[in-house]
Amino acid sequence: MWLLAVLCAGTAALWVIRARLVVVRVSGDSMNPTLVDGDLLLAVRRRSWRTGSLVVFRTEPGRGTSEPYMIKRVAAVAGQAAPADLGGSPGKVVPRGALLVRGDAVRSLDSRKLGAVSEAAVVAVGVCALVPFRWVTAEAAGAPRPQT
Repeated sequence: MWLLAVLCAGTAALWVIRARLVVVRVSGDSMNPTLVDGDLLLAVRRRSWRTGSLVVFRTEPGRGTSEPYMIKRVAAVAGQAAPADLGGSPGKVVPRGALLVRGDAVRSLDSRKLGAVSEAAVVAVGVCALVPFRWVTAEAAGAPRPQT
């Protein structure tokens, strides 16, 4: 009887973990040097991110890519000033429900071409590269902690 209880508990735990975690294979070099082609990214399905976080998001058809998902770094969130290199000008802020993203590589398909990304399109937030292992959180990238 105890074996059945352990199996049920283990199955439930795996189901919960699978529902929260996703592993994404990196394709391309737009996030180089943080992520390179073929890396595996461990990401958490959650609805909170900040400037500097890596996000996995669904792309919209006809916006410059045939890839269904992209991985980019958050450059600015709703209410923050839009960076000049992503189309910002004095006084221009990221609209509510949107965020601006950029690749770590100089040549990257990001908000310079895609424009603002809908917050609803974000699927997960990157935590670490699995092979080889390295942290990719906003803190690891040197992003400042938000004031509380």
